[in-house]
Amino acid sequence: MSLNPLSVFYSVLDRWQLHPSGYVDILWKCDPQAIRTIGKAGNMDTSTVSLVNINEVNNYFDLLLVADDKLTATVVDNLYQMALKQPAPMRDNCWFNFIAGMTINVALHTWKKVPKPQQSEELFERLVAPNISVECLLEGFNPQYQANLLVGLQAWTYKVVKYKSFTDLRANGHPYFGLSNLGVVRRSSYKLMREALLGNSTEGEIGLNLSVCKVFNIYLDRSKLSTDKLELNHWQDILDVVRSIDSSLNVDRLQFIVDRVGNLIRSYSNLIIEPSDDVSRFITLDSENILPEIDRSASILSELFDLIDRFISSLPAESVQIIQLRHCQQLKHKDIAAIVPRDQPYISRHLGKIYLKLLDSIHVQISHPDDRQKQKNSLALKAIEELLAQYFRQR
Repeated sequence: MSLNPLSVFYSVLDRWQLHPSGYVDILWKCDPQAIRTIGKAGNMDTSTVSLVNINEVNNYFDLLLVADDKLTATVVDNLYQMALKQPAPMRDNCWFNFIAGMTINVALHTWKKVPKPQQSEELFERLVAPNISVECLLEGFNPQYQANLLVGLQAWTYKVVKYKSFTDLRANGHPYFGLSNLGVVRRSSYKLMREALLGNSTEGEIGLNLSVCKVFNIYLDRSKLSTDKLELNHWQDILDVVRSIDSSLNVDRLQFIVDRVGNLIRSYSNLIIEPSDDVSRFITLDSENILPEIDRSASILSELFDLIDRFISSLPAESVQIIQLRHCQQLKHKDIAAIVPRDQPYISRHLGKIYLKLLDSIHVQISHPDDRQKQKNSLALKAIEELLAQYFRQR
């Protein structure tokens, strides 16, 4: 699809191809009827353009939009008003194309969160199928949402499509898809929390963790806040209640408990690591022989890769992009910074945080064979980098 802002109204999906690496190649074609409608909305003569040649159409609109910086706003406003006046807007090509284009945009971002073993053509086909109608767009969107009509429509549509797509995925085999660990706690029963904590905490810790999570969920019920809207003052309010249970808690410890419980629920529900009494099946990341140990145990490697699948699926889109650029495409930090875009120090710091988070996840889910304290040293982080490199090579 062209980068010009009008292309979303006339570009339609021609075909797509799923590569073994997980990359999806999208090919576009023109909708001639939509181009004529756009021409009418912007008082543009499209009779000299081949309406089936997408490159020619893109170049034509590119030139016009560069010459008139107000043309986009004029066309979008007129297309919107024209659709409102139609007795059957469901047949409006331009806005149907707009919804389909935004759906593909959401699908491509969502796809990055899907663990590779779960990726399939059938799943992507579901993701790219529009799940909202033109009527829903026209009736649900408030023009006062944003001063720039196109920006507002894109933001609103992206949000609605993403919500519906994630809801569909959660209802069909991916119960925690797109949720943070806090979101997992928010959606889980106390029975499930207890089951996930058993074997990972002492009885006293289980009681404390369940109490903390109960207060956390009650607060969200009363405040009507979503987990992504929680700020420091909200955590402080929760802490004021929780301190009646354990006066030694602080905000950091409170956040850690809820995040850990969510992580354990996610792991328990997906049975990533099977229980075993054979300590030879477990490894330690602070051993000098970690990489040879990983190489010698195919079963351990497979379990680690399953764990990494789930870990990557829980990361924000930017983090997934950064880790894929680093370990899948093997780019240097400065090259990643140019793509994201961020500065190079940010990329380095962000990767370090990802490695530490993955290290914590492995420590939680794979017991140390002799119960020694888990270490976070340069050797352990180097092992994580090597593990990710091997993961992307074999996925």
